[in-house]
Amino acid sequence: MRLIRCRYNQFNDIPVLSPRISSQQELFVDIYIGQPNQGSHPLAFQLRWLREVRHGQIDSSIHEALSKLFQLANGNNLPLEQLIELFLSNPHIDSCFPHSLQSVQNDNDPTLQFLHLNHSQDSHYHQLQVNQDIGRIIDQFVSNDFVKWIYDKAIDIYKQQVKENDNPHAYYQLGYIYHYGLSSIGMDANKAFKCYRSAVNKNHPGAQFMLYQLYSSQKRCHRLSSRNDYCTKRPTQVVTKCPSPEILQSAATMTETASVETIGDHSMPQSSDDCANNLYNFSCLGGHSNIAATTSSLPTLTDNSNLSHRYVKVIDNIQLIELKVKMYVKAAATGKGYTDAYHQLSIGYDIWPLWREAIHRLHSQLLETINHGNRSNQLTQHQLADTYNQLGFLTLFLNITNIEVDNKKALLYFNKAAALGNPSGYYNIAEMYSQGYTTGISLDQEECEMIIINYRCSAAEHGHHLSQFLMGLYYTHYQENLIKSSYYFIRSLQYGYAATLSYITFYYFHGWGGVKQDFHRAYLYCLLSATANDYDFAITGKDNRSEAYDMLGYMYEHGLGVEVNYQTSLQCYAQAARLGNLQSCCCLAKLIEKGKADINDRLTNAVQLYKFAAASTSCVQGYANYRLGKLYRNNQNIDFYDQELAKIYFKQACNFYQQILETARPAQLYHLGIMHQYGYGTDIDKVTASNYYKNAINQSQQSKNIFDLYYSKKAKKRYEQLNIHPN
Repeated sequence: MRLIRCRYNQFNDIPVLSPRISSQQELFVDIYIGQPNQGSHPLAFQLRWLREVRHGQIDSSIHEALSKLFQLANGNNLPLEQLIELFLSNPHIDSCFPHSLQSVQNDNDPTLQFLHLNHSQDSHYHQLQVNQDIGRIIDQFVSNDFVKWIYDKAIDIYKQQVKENDNPHAYYQLGYIYHYGLSSIGMDANKAFKCYRSAVNKNHPGAQFMLYQLYSSQKRCHRLSSRNDYCTKRPTQVVTKCPSPEILQSAATMTETASVETIGDHSMPQSSDDCANNLYNFSCLGGHSNIAATTSSLPTLTDNSNLSHRYVKVIDNIQLIELKVKMYVKAAATGKGYTDAYHQLSIGYDIWPLWREAIHRLHSQLLETINHGNRSNQLTQHQLADTYNQLGFLTLFLNITNIEVDNKKALLYFNKAAALGNPSGYYNIAEMYSQGYTTGISLDQEECEMIIINYRCSAAEHGHHLSQFLMGLYYTHYQENLIKSSYYFIRSLQYGYAATLSYITFYYFHGWGGVKQDFHRAYLYCLLSATANDYDFAITGKDNRSEAYDMLGYMYEHGLGVEVNYQTSLQCYAQAARLGNLQSCCCLAKLIEKGKADINDRLTNAVQLYKFAAASTSCVQGYANYRLGKLYRNNQNIDFYDQELAKIYFKQACNFYQQILETARPAQLYHLGIMHQYGYGTDIDKVTASNYYKNAINQSQQSKNIFDLYYSKKAKKRYEQLNIHPN
């Protein structure tokens, strides 16, 4: 299947309890281009997934473009994915087709825009569309050895957790690290399988999803062997002639067989040791990615013996599908936010008959298990509750997939699971109300919200870790009750996903929510957050790993919880920047500007990073412009000293800060004070400067935020120096 990245917009009517703050955001999603069923749109099932899981929609121009491309492919007797593949390898390939893209006369036609956009993204493939110069600057500070060093430290912590309390999530994370060779130990499928199996025995959904990705089918091994031979002989020149339809059809058939076997097996590491070359790293900034030559999510194998490092067992294809379906259903029924299991089941059901049959077969087996178990009383209460929960999930899944509107049976099964004490039953009832699947139940918004909260609270109290995290978010963002939020976040630490660890890091770092401030503990949680897998993006709304690396950079820069180490700080900031964190771009630039990095063209590199951040639509643009103003105003920077240019950047910073004045933090108020005190980008106005300093001080009086307190102290010093006390 061809993987293509495109933008999508999030709906304005996101469920009220979603942790997202803004009502609409431009985000990115990867779409898979295969050969659609006759009469189906190429994105039919993915659009449904995007709508139901991510609460978003792809722009209509992309929808229209793919329809046209599908028609063009049919007109030339080519599989759609092959047409797109050929174009992306050579944008002028359209001259080879009888029914050509040249028939599209309008340059604004969405078909051409879509293809040209993705041809560009295939060369860079990162969220922020940075140029190669920025990528090279960042890559100077991040090495594979550094990232492996971070994972090595995480392994030590996970091993300690296993030793102390047999923690299932620690087993899962260890398995993931061994599975993908993220540490200096390298890839070890056998170790990974043992760790996954230990976590599966404790019903960990992440491990359930990953376990049988260490199995392969006999057909697949044969195909990989053939692929190795092909890779060693493949020509490197650009394709300039369209292969015959017969060859392309044969290739499409092979792709179909491969996809039947490997649904879910494309899950690449969420924490890669080489972000610039990671096909699934959505926001790397490297600019060196070799995506155009990469047509599979599997790494190229140099010899067949390497298969033993990826798989622990080879079994029959149909048997493998059965095993995966059972485990994916268990994982997804525990909670869709834990893994990508729901999405993988949707792909398999919509495209491949073998997956569809296996899913229906499992549904029938669960019904029979319930009926037989009730008659014979052979099931324990726990087993019966778990079976009801899985049956409820599959019933709802099949209803959604087949566009059924009556979900009363699914709700009934979830209620029975909950009544028997199953935490996921409570969670899934809350999700049904949250997603609007409770047909025939008339509730206003306030009543619906209270039902959702009550069921999530029940799930959390019964030990559902994702619900504990969601309750923590609820009390953080909607009730502003940090005591209760810390209570739920700490309980959800049993499953230390990156989002939970990120929040806990800040609680210990600042001393929030009744938690005693502890920089060292904050550092350990932050390190784990940088390496841990995360909940689904639709739940977290952000990349918590990039925030973790940014925070690690700050700790190493200022010696909080660890000794000051500027080189490690630079590496952490650079890794965060690779993952799309613009604040880290500025922090990296500032350390370079201040001479903490041993590189040539120090100021040139700093300026490029600042300019990149300043050109963004992020709130960090104000600070980036401010730093550029200071750099160009510093007469010690002989080659960059430019008073007029400094004024321009200061003015841009001042204008931006004033636009967000109602929500400005002490740091932004402090910078406004500086600019008004000295006339940077504005007229000198010491009274206004004093007011900004005073506002920064007042805002921090009740705060335990270290960043706010830092700028409050600086503002207080300036305020007292001015000695102006306006009425």
